[in-house]
Amino acid sequence: MRAACRFPIATLRFLGRRVCSSHSWLAAGLGLGAFLITGCFNPFDPRVAKATGISQQPPTPSTPLGVLQLYEWCWNHRDPDLYRELFTEDYQFQFATRDTAGNAYRDRALNREEELDIAANIFVRGNSTNPPPSSISLTFSPPLLALPDGRPGKHEDYHKEIAAQTVLRFEDPSYEVTGTTRFFVVRGDSALLPQELIQRGFRRDSTRWYIERVEDETFQDTGPMRNPGAAHHRRPEMGTDLDPVSIRLSWGQVRVLWDERFARGAARGVAAAARR
Repeated sequence: MRAACRFPIATLRFLGRRVCSSHSWLAAGLGLGAFLITGCFNPFDPRVAKATGISQQPPTPSTPLGVLQLYEWCWNHRDPDLYRELFTEDYQFQFATRDTAGNAYRDRALNREEELDIAANIFVRGNSTNPPPSSISLTFSPPLLALPDGRPGKHEDYHKEIAAQTVLRFEDPSYEVTGTTRFFVVRGDSALLPQELIQRGFRRDSTRWYIERVEDETFQDTGPMRNPGAAHHRRPEMGTDLDPVSIRLSWGQVRVLWDERFARGAARGVAAAARR
């Protein structure tokens, strides 16, 4: 595997200043070009983008599908700050009925603050059991259809429901989530906004959409699975050898693994299932 190589930020700033000099712009440009060609520095890498100012613009949540695309973008770009803007105050993540991961929350739904804390652990911080993954890839496969919300009392102009075919892959630790994720989204002029967003200037807005509820349908009866053809590596905190790309989890199990309150017990459960 190629060793990671990055320009220190101070070096980039130094090169930027030197480029402004009529006597040294060519040398600085050639030096930077050599690093770009060899692959040592990629200014479009989301881990570097915030420091260099070069990044892909996030989608605008101006439609039901737009807020889903922004959710996907936040996972792929590990953006816990923008992730905070996605959810209503009364947001809930509902575990699958047969998913025992939900038992950690005493059969209740996950709330907004818990969702944000877990996401920050996955994107940036890690916890005592799992580091943040070295790679995150979330894809919602087309077609994505925004249909009227099937829950009682939800007006179709303000509430939509989207069943998204989901593929989420982590590397190091190596997990995979596949199946349907059901999103319930609400238009901004009907949403219950969190106080923190109101204090930042967010208002009831018919041109913005939020996520009000997520129902996990990715749980599979077989539980976590292994790929017999994959190479093994050892996860000391789980006390077992696991396959690097084949531990299949639900969205709920992923959340419990990165919830510091329950991480150790969840890791032991994943390890036990992987040995089966």
